[in-house]
Amino acid sequence: MADGRKKAAGFDEPESMTAVHPRSQERQGREALQWLEAVVIALAVVIVVRMFIFSPFVVSGSSMYPTLQDGERVIVNKLVYRFHPPAYDQIVVFVPPGQAGEDYIKRVIGLPGDIIAVRNGVLYRNGKRIEEPFINGPMTSDFPATRVPADHLFVMGDNRNDSLDSRSPTVGMVPMENLVGEAALVLWPPSDFKVLP
Repeated sequence: MADGRKKAAGFDEPESMTAVHPRSQERQGREALQWLEAVVIALAVVIVVRMFIFSPFVVSGSSMYPTLQDGERVIVNKLVYRFHPPAYDQIVVFVPPGQAGEDYIKRVIGLPGDIIAVRNGVLYRNGKRIEEPFINGPMTSDFPATRVPADHLFVMGDNRNDSLDSRSPTVGMVPMENLVGEAALVLWPPSDFKVLP
């Protein structure tokens, strides 16, 4: 019998044999390297996007109610103001002058050169009454006519009677260089998802 001859000649046949081809090992090595490169590139893209293009921001407090709610997650476009200046009614995130560590989120009310005033609960810009359908009720205190300096913004929260903003000397006018970016959309919670004007 053939089996008998192999055993007699000292060639015991193993039950199973697995051969690893050198080319197969090389291919696996190349695939692993490609996966590593893909992960590194993805991480680099995330870091670049986070640092220079988009960044998450958590709304803290009720100063922007009813437009934004406490605890909502907002995506901030950090690149937009490299191409054009802020515009009226945009919602911006900024570093308060002289205060490091916590960013603020408010609405742009005045641009450089504008004269801003509040009389009898009504906002006036350059002497013209401004309609604001997005605020949480009329303001209960006046603000004297004040000119916005060059390269600065006048900002206010939509919850006008519970907002620390440009009307307060604690915040004052916001230098353009202190802008982090424009609030682009509410991302979380999903039920509150919306694109911001």
